[in-house]
Formats: sequence, C-alpha cells, structure tokens
Amino acid sequence: MTNLTEAKERLSKLADLCERDTFIGIASDLRLLLSRTDEAEAWRPIEEAPKDFSEVLVLYQGDVYLAVYEGRAKSPYWSIDVHDLSKERQEIKPTHFRPLPPPPKVSDDGR
Repeated sequence: MTNLTEAKERLSKLADLCERDTFIGIASDLRLLLSRTDEAEAWRPIEEAPKDFSEVLVLYQGDVYLAVYEGRAKSPYWSIDVHDLSKERQEIKPTHFRPLPPPPKVSDDGR
C-alpha cells in the first residue's frame, strides 16, 4: 500500500496535468483536497485542542507526548502518563497538538 506522501505527490502531478488540459475544475478540486490533507496533518496551537477528554499528541519542551486535557480539575491542565510504577499523571503545558491518526485497518483474519 502506498503511503500518504506518495499519494499526495501523484495527485499533485495529476493536478498539474489537468491545468494544461481541459480539466481545470478537476485541478482546483485536487489542490483543495491536498491543502485540506496538509491542514489535518499539521501541528496546531494548543488553544485549538479538544477539551473533551480525548487523547491527542502534544508538543512539550521539544518532545511529543500522548496527553489528555483534565478539564474537571479545579485548575484544568494537560496531563501525560508518568512512566513509573506509581501510575500517576504529570501536569504539562504543551504549546501545540495534533489529532491521533486513525488506526490501521485490520482484516478479518486479524492482520
């Protein structure tokens, strides 16, 4: 299966071909789809992150973490799992986030 970058490159080349021919409408549609794909994959300011207890990837001090917004606390905060035996969560102040990608499709035989 092709990765997203290769697919986007092929679609971009197709859009270039369409502009040279009579399919200018198709070219603009392809470019719009490509720009929306880029937007969906981009890091966004943390202020735009969902606050509904869904997990997202966050950028904090140059590292990427899986985090959750703890909105029910007296002072709401972003938290990550601390990797030790205490099972506690650590409060952080990330600057950016991005949604988790969808999981891979699993076939009927579990692969």
